[in-house]
Amino acid sequence: MAYEIDSFLKQEIDKCQARLPANLVLDGKMDFAQWQEALRKGVQEKIGAFPSNPPALNLTKVREEKLAGVTRQFWTYQSQEGLTVPAYYLVPDEPLPGKPAVIAVTGHGFGVDDIVGIDENGNNYPDAQSAGYQKQFALTLAQKGFYVIAPEPLGFGYLRLAEDKEKAPQETSCHRVSTSLLMCGTTVTSVRVYECIRCLDVLAELGNVDLERVGCMGISGGGLVSTFFSVLEPRIKACVISGYANLFRSSVLAMHHCVDNFFPGMLNLCELPDILSLAAPRPMLWEMGTEDPIFPIEAGRKAASQVEKIYQLLGVPERFQVDIFKGDHQISGAKSYDFLIGHLAEN
Repeated sequence: MAYEIDSFLKQEIDKCQARLPANLVLDGKMDFAQWQEALRKGVQEKIGAFPSNPPALNLTKVREEKLAGVTRQFWTYQSQEGLTVPAYYLVPDEPLPGKPAVIAVTGHGFGVDDIVGIDENGNNYPDAQSAGYQKQFALTLAQKGFYVIAPEPLGFGYLRLAEDKEKAPQETSCHRVSTSLLMCGTTVTSVRVYECIRCLDVLAELGNVDLERVGCMGISGGGLVSTFFSVLEPRIKACVISGYANLFRSSVLAMHHCVDNFFPGMLNLCELPDILSLAAPRPMLWEMGTEDPIFPIEAGRKAASQVEKIYQLLGVPERFQVDIFKGDHQISGAKSYDFLIGHLAEN
């Protein structure tokens, strides 16, 4: 006897109808500002609320070292009650005009070390091209003149559960952390995004940067966090989303993905391009590899087409750009660094 589980799952997904799609704006049924406010509220509810009374930062400098053109510092700060977060703060020798900053978010792997130029054995990468799929993009941003803060996401690297720290560096604690937080009524995305929000407080306390010139950049799981961070936090003035922008139905629901990609009931609220449209009219660039096996390019193009229409409707089509490059799931950098410089540095 054949059991049609595949068709059952498809049936259940197909039943989901988005309540607040961007098409409501494109079809003239809702004003953009009204839709944006309603969907932001809905997205916040789906990922879980942020702490209402954050503790003192307790910002502590642990160490620093000099690299070519950059000073790499290691700090800790209190994100929320019970959670101390390690973060790298990269200080450029020659800051860009206006002293802009970028909050950089690592994707899955062995943690934040990877994006600031440190391999899994604790050694410096010789160059960006030898630095794996993330290509030490946080360090590259600093070498180009940005102040960069890169927090360790909950469940990665330094912030793994004790039972996972005995395993290989690439082993994350995503599964148990994510499922436990779901049982508590929130998500790991909420915690990770709030870590980034607190990075804005860290930047304010350190005092080196213009807080009106802060952007964000992330890839893969870091692209997820950067997406929700940038659409929910208006203080982010420009963002780069690498290896994530797509359709839920064609990516995280079409193949195996980490459980940290899932939000109860999200399909009944919206699809991923709707969420990404919330960033408008602020500058946003996507990086998409033509051979990305987990975020398929054709679905990425379809998502980009929708978001492009929102930016056109708002009269700022030039603020939305897409770098479609020949390659797989990796940082491109061909357009993203110049994009952030163009929108964050002082003219």
